[in-house]
Amino acid sequence: MNGSVAVVIPALDKNQYYPEGDLVKFGDTTLLEWKISQLLGVANREDIFIATPSDKIIALAQDYGVESIRRNDTSDSTRWILESVKSIKKDVVLWTHATSPFISAGDYGEMMKKFFDLPDGYDSLMTVYKESEYIFFRNTPLNFNVNTYESRKILEPVYRVTNGCYITSKESYLQNRKYFGDSPYYYAVDKLTSLEIKDVDHYEMATSLLSMYFKVKEI
Repeated sequence: MNGSVAVVIPALDKNQYYPEGDLVKFGDTTLLEWKISQLLGVANREDIFIATPSDKIIALAQDYGVESIRRNDTSDSTRWILESVKSIKKDVVLWTHATSPFISAGDYGEMMKKFFDLPDGYDSLMTVYKESEYIFFRNTPLNFNVNTYESRKILEPVYRVTNGCYITSKESYLQNRKYFGDSPYYYAVDKLTSLEIKDVDHYEMATSLLSMYFKVKEI
């Protein structure tokens, strides 16, 4: 990974989905340790920062030899984005989540490569899943004519943000207090890579897909 890039992984030891939070069991390890292992395949330990209010997670970060940032235990993302990024010295920050377990080291490497080769006009990168489906928004067809049959092949695609990876400058995080800039590049990923654990059902699905992950990717 480019030496000017830092990685931030926000983490909690409990959340609304499961009592163990990002320390919930995942295969032979935990979600957070799984994510750290993936990132160690593409980043130096001193460039990986676990942003957390948890003493337990800070101790885990120390065990892995990665950095930690103590942030406030708040649901206000604008506040903890600022707290998580302000002390980092690198110019660019890659923000990712333990709850996106199927983004591999190779994926992160390709995302970073793309970010540093973005065409003019883009200031950030976010992972998305591209879908050509019939979409309604507020009871109105969004990307198709309800009176005319249209094959999915010719539909205008929609892009679902996967929440898996965001990359932009540290300055952008500090000024905008969000994960991406004003003109993000949509980095499309496949369905497995796009999976985000948002509830117990997603968690159970992810654990059942571990064997598939090992067939198609390296950790």
